[in-house]
Amino acid sequence: MYRFLEFLIPSCILKGLNQNPIILQSISAQILLVLLVTLPLTPGASGIAEGGAALLYSAIIPDRSTLGLLILTWRFITYYMNIFVGGLFQYKFFKSFFPKEKK
Repeated sequence: MYRFLEFLIPSCILKGLNQNPIILQSISAQILLVLLVTLPLTPGASGIAEGGAALLYSAIIPDRSTLGLLILTWRFITYYMNIFVGGLFQYKFFKSFFPKEKK
């Protein structure tokens, strides 16, 4: 269920950009992209994810500016937002274990 909802994110972004999200093709592209991204080592997977998504979605979205906006928004929601929110929770977690000493 989680993966399916994650695969719908590009379709929702496309709908927000007034594009016609072809949901079946979009989900198929996401499944293929997940398979491609899991093959290389993690540090190189970020560039492969953006490049692979651009390659796969270029068949669906002919406008390059919309494609670029889709890729940036998609990666921000699925990758960078997780890092940011996880960092905030990690900070609060460690802050509760090491309270500031009063002088």
